[in-house]
Amino acid sequence: MTRKEKENLTGLLNRFMENKAASEMARDIEKGDELFKSFPAPEPDEKVLSQIKDKIALTLKHRQTSYVIKRRIWMASGVAALLAISALLTFRTETRPTTKAPAVQIASAVWDGSDDADISVLKAEVQTMQNTLANVQVNDNTSTGSNLAENDLEMELIEIGSDIWKG
Repeated sequence: MTRKEKENLTGLLNRFMENKAASEMARDIEKGDELFKSFPAPEPDEKVLSQIKDKIALTLKHRQTSYVIKRRIWMASGVAALLAISALLTFRTETRPTTKAPAVQIASAVWDGSDDADISVLKAEVQTMQNTLANVQVNDNTSTGSNLAENDLEMELIEIGSDIWKG
């Protein structure tokens, strides 16, 4: 250790413990460094290193080919899905009639003023829509009334439950 490294180590240890303990810890660390320098680690055999490198290269090659295969499968499935959807949309639009909806036809006829009989049909459709809307509103009102009855029943049950615990 250089002198600056020793000072840095001592300063760091002084932040966490007393001066005496910090200096003892710094000496122990210096002794450990000297022991590591005096007994270097043995070097691995070249044959073992080459075997490890071969295994790593084989694993990486397998992973790379696996990745390429998976990528190609995903791309092919995406293209197949795209083709299937486009074919479905193409055949579906060919079989679909291109006529306008009756309401659109009636509205355009009324706008053009070509036929007064169409106005009566349009009025009948409007009347049907109004009746449907009225029925929906009536159903909402009856369901609200049943909800009120359910709420009253719940309140009675809660009162009965609290009376049981009162004794």
